[in-house]
Amino acid sequence: MGPVTNEILLVATIAIGIGAMVAFRTIGFRAYPAIVMFMCMVAISLFGAKLVEVFGFTTNIGNGLYAVVMMAQALNYELRGRDYAIKEIGLVALALTVFFGLTQSVAAMIPAESSVAFSGAVEAVVAAQAFAFPASLAAFYIAMTAFVALYDRLAALPSATRYIAACLVAQAVDSAIFFSVLFALSGFALTAEIMATGFVIKVAFAAITAPVLSWLKRP
Repeated sequence: MGPVTNEILLVATIAIGIGAMVAFRTIGFRAYPAIVMFMCMVAISLFGAKLVEVFGFTTNIGNGLYAVVMMAQALNYELRGRDYAIKEIGLVALALTVFFGLTQSVAAMIPAESSVAFSGAVEAVVAAQAFAFPASLAAFYIAMTAFVALYDRLAALPSATRYIAACLVAQAVDSAIFFSVLFALSGFALTAEIMATGFVIKVAFAAITAPVLSWLKRP
């Protein structure tokens, strides 16, 4: 068996997100899109600024997760309507802010001498979270709102076309906001590569998985 590559792990990450939605739907848990959105955004807030090489290009680890977030938001709209989908954006943003406050306050506590090594590892993770969280939260709120607005406006189009078109716009908005933070650290050329690679991954995911969305939203 060959080594586990970033490409395999990217596909596995997306599969876990889709699998969670399928499992929640199967057991009849109606609020599952918001739960999946929150879980993915928690992971993005902690690890989203991590850069990896995928298919020979550099991008950030949050792209696979954000593709799942977009599908979950489409399901929010399809299952419970525009107003509910908009409300869920605010609720997930609030939950993320609470999670951020909890992790930062707990990590700031002075550790016992026996826990210094573990505390150092935790502090490294929450330091990255503190760096990425403001941009991640702003990108999430604005991009998801844009997605719902466009998805609603394109209601006359076939489902797959509507979903992909809304993803194109929302993913561009998300990348523009989130990567404005990375620009100062990575330089323009690398930031442009990260943005372009991430955009292609997320839009390709939307196109490939449009049939899954159609299955999940059925009565």
